[in-house]
Amino acid sequence: MRRIDYVRQTARVPHNGLNAPPGENPYADDFGILSYSETMRLIRKLPPGSNRREFQNVITTADVRKAVTGTHPEIWSAFVNGNEGAMGRKLRRRLSVLLRRIEAGHIVKLYGEMMTHEETGATTPPPERKPEMVYRVTLETGPRGVLRPTIVRSEPLPPPKQMPRLFMDFRLPGAK
Repeated sequence: MRRIDYVRQTARVPHNGLNAPPGENPYADDFGILSYSETMRLIRKLPPGSNRREFQNVITTADVRKAVTGTHPEIWSAFVNGNEGAMGRKLRRRLSVLLRRIEAGHIVKLYGEMMTHEETGATTPPPERKPEMVYRVTLETGPRGVLRPTIVRSEPLPPPKQMPRLFMDFRLPGAK
């Protein structure tokens, strides 16, 4: 038995995954395919597509259409005009994910291109570096004269301000 089958069996999850009956997936409301009415509500909230300058940094329905259907605008027009079966399951999932991310503000349009909020670098703070720690091993004499190693964590030593004397006097053979 494969490991994934064992996990599914012990968790009592059906093996057919996405095609499971409704109610089986606890995350379906957040990550599943949106209903047709909810999809159309989110699409209608967007302004219509236009090449005007005022829509340069606003996500429009034309941007969503290009992102989801690519070079097949007839699928989009059939879907928007009421044919729920015009888009397959994969396209509906892609559209649902995109609309949710736009609604949440994770995707913005900057300089005419849609990008994630992290890619813009606008408000993402730089990651903080953890303070560097140095581990030192000390050998102590324990009971009965046995050496006992101890690991000590401390701040790193400051870098030397000048080169140690030993290395200052060192010259390669033939060097002046």
